Amino acid sequence: MDALDHLHHALQIFTELGWHGITPGANICTLPMGTAQQRETIVAALSNPHWPSLITDPTYTNTFETPPHTDIPALQLFAVRAGVAAKYFTRWPEVPHRAAVLAVVKERGISYINSFIKHSNPELTIDELPFATHYAAESVLLVHEGIPVPNLPTYINNWALSAIPILARRYTKRFHTTPNPAITEDLMLSRYKEHITTGLHHPKLAFGPFWKILLAGVDRGMIDRQTAVDYAIRALDTAHRRRHKNQCVEMLFDDLTITDTELINHIDSLEPYIASGEYAYITSFGTRLIATAPRTKLPGIALAAAHVNSIGGQNAVLSALIERGEYLPQLRPRLTELAQSRDTTVAHRASRLIGEPPQPQPEIIPNIWQPKPRKWRVPKLTIGKATPEAVTHALHNITIDDFATDINREKFLALFVKLAAKNLDEAHTAVENAHEGLIAKWATNKLERWSRKHRTTPLPTVREHAILTNIGTIPCLLSQPTRQDLSIDFRDLNKRLQQYEKKNALVIEPDLILALCRLDPTTIPPNTTVECSSQILLDTKVKLGRNAGQVVTEYLTDSYKEPELVPNQWEYLHPLPIKQPLSLDGMPNRVGGGNHLPIGVFPHWTTDAAYTGITGGRRITGARMGIRAQQAVRTNTPLTPGQAINLLGLLRTSPRGDHIEGAYEAVQSAWHNGLLRPGKTNAKLLYWHTQVTNFRGLAQPLEQLAKDGLLSVVWPALDDLLGIAARREGATLGAYEVAQTMATLAPSVVAAVTAKQAPVTALEVPNLREIASREGNSKVLKAASTAVALLPEPVQKLRTPNKPKKITLTEFETLWPPEINNRPANPDNLNLHVEEGTIVELQTTDNTYQVEDFNLFTKHPAFFLWQVTTTNNTPAWLTWQDSQIVALEKPQYKRPEPPTSIPDSILATALINLSTAAGYNTGHQFITRLLNNNQITAASITNAMRTICPYLEHWNPTIMMRLIRNEPQHIATLWPILTELIQHAATQPHLPQWTNAVLDIITTQQTALLLAMGHNYIQPQRFLALIDIAHAPVKQPSAAQKKATTLATAFGLIKPETHQ
Repeated sequence: MDALDHLHHALQIFTELGWHGITPGANICTLPMGTAQQRETIVAALSNPHWPSLITDPTYTNTFETPPHTDIPALQLFAVRAGVAAKYFTRWPEVPHRAAVLAVVKERGISYINSFIKHSNPELTIDELPFATHYAAESVLLVHEGIPVPNLPTYINNWALSAIPILARRYTKRFHTTPNPAITEDLMLSRYKEHITTGLHHPKLAFGPFWKILLAGVDRGMIDRQTAVDYAIRALDTAHRRRHKNQCVEMLFDDLTITDTELINHIDSLEPYIASGEYAYITSFGTRLIATAPRTKLPGIALAAAHVNSIGGQNAVLSALIERGEYLPQLRPRLTELAQSRDTTVAHRASRLIGEPPQPQPEIIPNIWQPKPRKWRVPKLTIGKATPEAVTHALHNITIDDFATDINREKFLALFVKLAAKNLDEAHTAVENAHEGLIAKWATNKLERWSRKHRTTPLPTVREHAILTNIGTIPCLLSQPTRQDLSIDFRDLNKRLQQYEKKNALVIEPDLILALCRLDPTTIPPNTTVECSSQILLDTKVKLGRNAGQVVTEYLTDSYKEPELVPNQWEYLHPLPIKQPLSLDGMPNRVGGGNHLPIGVFPHWTTDAAYTGITGGRRITGARMGIRAQQAVRTNTPLTPGQAINLLGLLRTSPRGDHIEGAYEAVQSAWHNGLLRPGKTNAKLLYWHTQVTNFRGLAQPLEQLAKDGLLSVVWPALDDLLGIAARREGATLGAYEVAQTMATLAPSVVAAVTAKQAPVTALEVPNLREIASREGNSKVLKAASTAVALLPEPVQKLRTPNKPKKITLTEFETLWPPEINNRPANPDNLNLHVEEGTIVELQTTDNTYQVEDFNLFTKHPAFFLWQVTTTNNTPAWLTWQDSQIVALEKPQYKRPEPPTSIPDSILATALINLSTAAGYNTGHQFITRLLNNNQITAASITNAMRTICPYLEHWNPTIMMRLIRNEPQHIATLWPILTELIQHAATQPHLPQWTNAVLDIITTQQTALLLAMGHNYIQPQRFLALIDIAHAPVKQPSAAQKKATTLATAFGLIKPETHQ
């Protein structure tokens, strides 16, 4: 008799004894339990954590045609009374009848109660503390009947969660808890101190509800304040993630408002945390202790704090030291280092403390220009013997990531499947302490079945979900990699399919698809036919009409094809949707959508399509991205320029010193494996964005990488990055730091060329030299000039700097047709006003409407239907009717008749949206659509700009310049943006910083604008502000004034001799 037969027999006994359909209550212990033999049958059938899911499994329902409609909660209670152990009961779905649960547990005696409490309170991670476990309230109620308080951190956490609605009511929503009628204030307070005393032994509980209950005790006078202070400081030792460290600071400084005396009393405990260099610690108790610490302790505290990496932290420490005003000779070496900082504020403050100005000295580091290593051969992936110990060890090495997988995760899953095929109970025991992810849900019987709703889940994750749902029924993992790049040899896949056929096992569809995606095409013999009669199980619980052998045979000649990269609406490059081959017809397309493909799905693809998930340009968990990168460089193919620059881009650090863990190791691996090649980067693809404007935080880690022996990679990559700055009109964040880094590395490059370790072409660096050759006094220009001064003249001729774009008369006539100049504006009945926070108000004679976040452009597809909010915070919809804008109480979904061009006030709102960092993408899409449909006129642009220029403190003209750079074909409509901005700049007491960006655009479009003036399409008076900018009274002409002078001369507004 197999497991299904045992289960069916147990259900028959359950029904015969009258338990089916009962309403469980406190009287449940009076119901019949049958004979001893029947109870033994029940225990044998239900002593496992999986039977609740087996009852609804197709295998069971197909085997037993008319199974009883099972009352699973009643069956669970029946099983407990029959003798099933508590470790199984607590893994089944939670029984919602509290009185019945308490009754059957207490009936089993004190030993069972203790086991029930132990297994109801498994170990939790810090992130799981806000959530109660199964039977949390029952555990609390049982303990309060006289049982000693268990020394289980999860039980204490559950107790605290139960106390939140009573003792800390305002945190109920935060901790997802509701009042329980059975748990009263008197009950909670009766053993409050016992629970607190036990909880104080577990510092990690401070990150959950226990801390709030402890504070409630301090407020009520039941707990000494010093106890809370000591506990919060001990919690620092368990804070490993940044948010937990910040939470510790909040406990001490916000919740307890810790005093200087208390900080000094714990100075010895706090000093190691200051030495960790954590920004939150340095800027909270680090600077406080610098100000208040005794003289004997000050040197240690100050020296530890001064080694913080972030610029903000360094400034905070130096400010505190200046304010303290005591000279510390022990600090001099560190202050000397900080005096050479690239941050001028840090350097100035450090110099002030040591009384000397910074004097940087060129440093030559020998032998850091290394030759390119030979390309490696990808080793095979060794799994080893499937034992419980091996599975547990492999589990501890994995990191959960829905969008990627790596060799550690693959090794664990392969071992786990093999062990489960031999002994499911041993496999369950091996992973019972899993803390997160699908495996943790499976171990606690909380994993929902794999189904159709998971079709949008990334393939590696849905594969794992499907495997866990069917664990124990499959002999091996079809998608188990052959080599460490996660590719699969055809011979290995064929062998695994034969195991399935031998066991008559169902092939799990996502597992097969992932195996086919990973199949190495170089290992497939020609004209191959695969024989495997095993059926394929789909997520609909039905079987595919073709067997596994047929599907694989067809896929060998009809596989997935590599897609091209195209920009999406946010200007990020992503693969085109991948068409599913006909060979996989009848199965879901698991790889067709999404902005990027998960790492580890197509290891044999050689272009960038499978690599866009590697990027340092988006917010993502650092550890996960580092693991993705380390897996991505376990390949046999050298990195493309796009892959190389994005791998280097992972090294960037935030202003607070945050970085992606594991990224540096990934870069080093790529280099040593011969995959990262000198001079093979493309900065235009950095972060897979079509408009790179920011690489701040990248220069310093690249400098360290160069000093560690990768100068041959870093030096040309730095110049490649400066090429972005050289081609852009506006400022590029990070360019200054890159130029500084090149100045630092220049002596080492010259030494390498002299020693013939580096080619002489390394001295060319055309982008660095181009920036250095420009006029002006910007920081990046000065840094570039410093770097170039350290280099000898190049051998090859450099390219000339960019000049105004030349166009022919024929091209101009196409660009600027005469009729475009006669189109009128579209004034409307709205008045526009901008409030702080870039909140636009549109005022009519009857009402005022607010536009927050500019979502009026995205709510509805009609061009002329805009959602806004009244001053009473009720929605309204503005639309065009009878040649004016009217307000509707409800959206009019029928597209109204649009005017010939967009109303001026709505265009003004769109331009403001376009000119904010958060709104540029949506604003650009909206305005581009109108431009392409000829629904914007130059006259409307003029009116809109004159409306919004008085509110320039709320939007950024530099960002607006992107519109003209990206849409130069619409200059005939957009030119009033330029004239109105320079007219506004000329009226200011000091030239705004954005003036340079506007003049750069005018320079680029100079030829087209001159021709337009020659055709009388633009009156010269519109550019007269150039004269005012050029002749502004200043001691030394700025770069903007020089540009304005050049342009005014080119436009014939002033004679050449007037500015000589």
